[in-house]
Amino acid sequence: MKNQAVRITLALLVCFLCSGLQPAASAVKTGLTNAPVETGMNMADSGVTLSALIALANQHLKSVLDGLEILAMTREVQSGEWNRMSTLLSALEKRSVPATVLFAWPHGAYYVAGRGMVPYNIRDRAYFQKALSGEAALGELVVSRSTGLKSVVAAVPVKRGRRIVGVLAAAIHLEELSRILKEELALPPNMVFFALNEDGLTALSWKADQIFTYPAQQGSETLKEAVAVMLADKEGMVEYDLNGKRRVIFKTSPFTGWRFGLGYREIRPIQ
Repeated sequence: MKNQAVRITLALLVCFLCSGLQPAASAVKTGLTNAPVETGMNMADSGVTLSALIALANQHLKSVLDGLEILAMTREVQSGEWNRMSTLLSALEKRSVPATVLFAWPHGAYYVAGRGMVPYNIRDRAYFQKALSGEAALGELVVSRSTGLKSVVAAVPVKRGRRIVGVLAAAIHLEELSRILKEELALPPNMVFFALNEDGLTALSWKADQIFTYPAQQGSETLKEAVAVMLADKEGMVEYDLNGKRRVIFKTSPFTGWRFGLGYREIRPIQ
């Protein structure tokens, strides 16, 4: 019991150290620094904020992935015995951004922290198959079967010797992560942010109801064109109309592959 307490404390300490935020990257260099902006903030300032957004999002996601990798090395998790590992998984869930932490057997049945065995199976999930092949996985967007929440999943293999005995995963709640980023950045009311995955699906957004939507399908031709540019290019600037004019700078995160966008919306007066 004493050894277990020591390992729990060590794991939590490492998770805490891993969760420390790194300095934001330098401003986005897209050749847009001198572009005119009617909002009062120049593109250099916007570039710094965009880099901060990407750095914060990456760090939150990486801290969860790091925590999973640490727990996967403990004897409790490697044992495959839920009553031995459940306290560790619950501790990680409390230390990370809001997420559902789980342990899955190689056949796909799984336990959820704080709940135990659930009547679902994840053997068809891409992240599960990747982790089961021996690689860490991050970035698959799913609606969690156990919670119904829109999530991005981090997953790692659990090995006992050379044999993979299970998969440890965390379904990070995207609405909550978006809310946390919005609070951390303290953006003005007319500033928007979002992140699109490689398919153009919204992973993060300043507006929660936009998560898991395809902006290119929202009926604005200019937005459809802007999304096409963002998915084709690594970084740059686009303008489009969506309930007002918007100007957005975007940049690709090398960690997730997501296109992060930051810009301004024209606030129309109530008629």
